[in-house]
Amino acid sequence: MRDNRDYIYTSTYGELCTKYNFSTELGITFLVFVQSYGFSGREGFEMSKDIIKERIEELENMHFSLFGECTINDEESDSYIKMSFVENELVVSGQLGGSYNTNFMKFEFYADQTLLKLFSDTLKGYLS
Repeated sequence: MRDNRDYIYTSTYGELCTKYNFSTELGITFLVFVQSYGFSGREGFEMSKDIIKERIEELENMHFSLFGECTINDEESDSYIKMSFVENELVVSGQLGGSYNTNFMKFEFYADQTLLKLFSDTLKGYLS
């Protein structure tokens, strides 16, 4: 998974990367790459700037409290990334590619809380 991607998180269990694509007055488009237990996929995500700001706040609160969940939804499909604490462990799960497509990927892996800060910092960078 190497081609100018922003590496948010990598471990033996999974890898989450993004790559800025473009922005408009209202929203931002970025690519999401996930590798989980030998499977990998990618999908473009489009989000409004207001929603991105809300998700940054949620990620920062989770990083501070080690509690809660945050879901990053693509506004153009049913693709999503969900980060949630389950029994004091951070679980990253989601779906890349619309379920209406022939090919899409569902995934889940465990991560540590550094992913939350790295993801929020990456999203902040996309807003600037």
